[in-house]
Amino acid sequence: MLIKYQNAHLIYESFRVVAKDNTDKSYFIIHSQHKQTDKYYWCRANISLKLGEVVNGYLCPSDNFNKMPTLIIGECYAIIPAIC
Repeated sequence: MLIKYQNAHLIYESFRVVAKDNTDKSYFIIHSQHKQTDKYYWCRANISLKLGEVVNGYLCPSDNFNKMPTLIIGECYAIIPAIC
């Protein structure tokens, strides 16, 4: 079930971790709802994640097109980049 709610103009969604790159600390995530498995991303995260884990958070885009977005989990207002 996709959990989607809005807090401070940010949309939180439910994601499943399907791959992990230990070299650069990136994750391959998909939306956990079956209908949205076509939406997938390589990203970084503000906390360490485990394979198969389902987390609620939001994707914060990078200000550089060549960099991955960051998956922000929880309400970590102190580390949210200014572009979000």
